[in-house]
This record gives sequence, C-alpha cells and structure tokens, in this order.
Amino acid sequence: PYQVFGGTPFFERSEVKDLMAYLRIIANPKDQEALLRIINYPRRGISDKTLDQLTQFNRTKKLPLINVLQGIADEEYPKLKESLTSRGKQGIDQFIHLFKTATQTFAKKTLHEAFKWLIETIDYKKAIFDEVKSEKAREFKWQNVQMCLEAILQHQQSENPFLEEFLASTLLDNRSKGKNKKADDRLNLMTFHSAKGLEFKSVFLVGIEDHLVPHEKSHTRNGIEEERRLLYVAITRAMEDLCLSMARKRTRFGTLKNSTPSRFLFEIPKDILKVSSWK
Repeated sequence: PYQVFGGTPFFERSEVKDLMAYLRIIANPKDQEALLRIINYPRRGISDKTLDQLTQFNRTKKLPLINVLQGIADEEYPKLKESLTSRGKQGIDQFIHLFKTATQTFAKKTLHEAFKWLIETIDYKKAIFDEVKSEKAREFKWQNVQMCLEAILQHQQSENPFLEEFLASTLLDNRSKGKNKKADDRLNLMTFHSAKGLEFKSVFLVGIEDHLVPHEKSHTRNGIEEERRLLYVAITRAMEDLCLSMARKRTRFGTLKNSTPSRFLFEIPKDILKVSSWK
C-alpha cells in the first residue's frame, strides 16, 4: 500500500488515461467507457450531439457502441447515418479505420512497437500541443507519454508480455493503492519539493543521477545551487536511516543508457557513507 503526496497519481493523469483508453478498446472493443473517452480525441468532428444520437441508438438496440459505429461505416443503419452530420459520419469512418488497423497492428507487432505506432498515428503530440498553451505543461504531458512507452517496454520483457496483462496490472495497481489506512503500514511517495517540512524515520532518495539530480535543465549556476539545496532538504527529512540510490542504466525515451552518479554525491564526506552495490 502507498500514498502519493502533492500530485496526481501517474495513471490518473489525463494524457495517460487517454492512451490507456485506446489500449483498453483494442483489448476489449465492448469497453464503452474507454470508447466514449477517445472516440473524439484527438478531435475527429464527432460532436456531443452526434454522441447522444449514437448512445441512444445503442441503448435502444442493446448493441455495443463499437458495433453501432461499425454498422454505420458498413451502411447497415442508413436512417441513423442519414441523421448524422457529414463531419460526424467522416469522423466515425476515420475512427473505425483506425480501430481496425490498430487491432491488426497490435496482433502483428510487439507491444512496444504497436503502442509507439498508435501514438504516432493519432498524432497525440500535436493533440497535446494544440490543447495546452503552456510550454512547461506541454513538455510535462509529453514526458508522461514517454513514460507510458517505457512502462510498456518493461512489461514486454516480463513473463506475460501481453496487452491484457499490462492493463490488468495497471488497473489493479491503481485500485489497490492506499486501501490500508494505517500510516505505519503504507509507503509515502513524494517529490523533494513535497517533502519540505516533513520528517520520517527512514527515507529513500532514488534516481540520484546527474541528469535527474541536478536536473539536466538546471544548467545555470543558480539552477545548480537550487538543485543542491533541494537535495539537502530531501536528505534532512531522514531522522534515522537514509538511503541514496541510483541506477547504473536507465531506459530513456525507449533506449537503455548508462547513468552517471550525481555530482552532489561526491560532495558528501566518504566517512559518513556506506556504499552498497547490487548486480
């Protein structure tokens, strides 16, 4: 059990939920909640009014919504199709074409390759940049997309590298968090910033690598100083035990790269450090 401080849990972020909805539809076309989330995102001209018509029809006929969309594309429901706008009809055709191609692609390619193909095909980066005006927010959202890709790549290397298993594990992970409310039986996850003013018996600082701490964007002298102060704040949250850790290699943007220890580690006197190593 764990609790996230000062931020939205990863799989609750809107861009992550969008991509998960696409994967859910590919794994289970009858997942109507997922379908409604992404049928018009990125935008395809399927308005709320069109969606109301479609959902009313699928409830009346007791058909899965994906079957209704497929039926419209295949001219099975001429009256319904006639009642839709030309943009709505075009958007439905586009979506059905994407859905069919995606299903075939996920059947042929590896999970990581297929997911990367999907993100590029729907031009999700453009969708983020069109919707979000702040450069910082755009970058944050796009980094989360890259983290989704890395999560898929890690899952692909597991014993059950299948889409259904990936979705099941992320869903369980999301639902099980924080269920145990005992403060002493729950891991507290937070950023260095969120830790200000708090203290814990044991603290684990992870990713103490030179592109993360200091961050690769803190190139100026003041930026490095601020990063050093931030690490000091994190270190001093520990009352009894402190563990500083780094990865020898880290997957970044889908590529495994060597890591360099944070320059700040070399500023800590060696006599107060106990170095351990894991293979």
